[in-house]
Amino acid sequence: MRMVMSPNLFSYATSELSQDAFICWLLKWASPEYKDVNSELHACGTALLTAFFAKDGRATPLIESIEIKKQYENIDILCVINNRLPIIIEDKTNTGAHSGQLERYYNQICSRKEFSECDVVRIFFKTHDQSNYIKVEDDGYRVFTRTDFLGILNQYTQTHSDIYNDFKTYLNDLETNVQSYRTMPKEKWTKSSWTGFYMALKEILGQNDTACNWKYIPNQTGGFMGFWWNFNTANGLTSHVQLEGNENVNRLVFKLKTATPPPRSHYASWSKTLIKLSSEFDLHITKPKRLGSGRSVTVALLNKDFRVFNEGLLDMDATVAVLAKAKRILDKARTALEEAVDQQTVATA
Repeated sequence: MRMVMSPNLFSYATSELSQDAFICWLLKWASPEYKDVNSELHACGTALLTAFFAKDGRATPLIESIEIKKQYENIDILCVINNRLPIIIEDKTNTGAHSGQLERYYNQICSRKEFSECDVVRIFFKTHDQSNYIKVEDDGYRVFTRTDFLGILNQYTQTHSDIYNDFKTYLNDLETNVQSYRTMPKEKWTKSSWTGFYMALKEILGQNDTACNWKYIPNQTGGFMGFWWNFNTANGLTSHVQLEGNENVNRLVFKLKTATPPPRSHYASWSKTLIKLSSEFDLHITKPKRLGSGRSVTVALLNKDFRVFNEGLLDMDATVAVLAKAKRILDKARTALEEAVDQQTVATA
C-alpha cells in the first residue's frame, strides 16, 4: 500500500514573512522557561543561537532571556539576548539585499543607547541561493545559508512538532531539488537543477574570479539561467563566455560587450577567429544565425550541448573539460586579435 504524505504547510506558506515567523518561533524556544516544555525544540533553538554567535566568532553567552521583535524598524527579525546583545537577522528567500538596507539596519541598532556597537551580531539568513555575498559581507553581515540551517534542523528528529517537521521537510526538499543535477537526466532538469549545477561550476571555475557569477535572466521567450566567466577587457571591448540553460535550451556562447559599438566588421573578425581556433580543440563552434551590431553581441557559439552525460547522468569532469577548452579558445582569440590591432597601429603610425 502506497504511503500518502501529509500536506506540508510550507508548500503554501512560502513567503519571507512565513519564514520570518518560523525563525522567530524557533528562536523563542531557546528561552530558559521552555526547556522542560519541549527539550528538543529548546535544544534546537539554542543550537541556532549558538550558530549565529559562532558565525561572528563569539562564544554563546549564558542565556537568561530572549526578546524577539519582528519587523522592528523594518528589520526582519531583531533578537535581543539578555536585554543587551542584539542580533540583526535579515531573512531572504529568493531576493537579495538592496537599497543600502543592511548598513541602515546596523546603524539604527547602534544608535540605541541600550546597545553597544561591538555587541551587535549581523546575520544574513538565506534559505534559497544566490551567486555571491560580496556586498553582504562587506556590510559586516555573516551569511547563514540553507546548508547551515539544515545542519542544525536535521540533528533534531524527536521534536513531535508538525510545524517544525514541515519546515525541515520543506528545506530538505529545496536542497534535494538544487542537487538534482547530479541524479536527473538532462530532459528532466529544472531551474533548481541549473542552480545547483552553476553553484558547483562556480566553485570549480570561479575560485579566483570575482566576476564569475550566475543568475536567472527573464526574457520574452521564457528566460534562462545564465552563467558568466573568463572576463577580459581590451581596446574598449569586454569578452567572456556565457552559459544559458532552461528546460528547452542549453547554449555556450562567446559574448562581446562595449559602451560604444564598433564597426560590424570588428564583430565579424572575432567570430571568424574563434571559429578558426576551435578546430585546434575539437570543438565545433559556429557563427550565430544573425551577427548583431549593438552593445552586447554573441559572436560565436557551440553548436551542441556543452554538458557531457554518461549513462544518462552528468559527467562533471568531462563537462568542465569542455568549458576549459572554450576558455582557452577565447584566450587565444584575444591574443591573436590584440596582436592584429598592435600591428595595424604600427603600420599606420
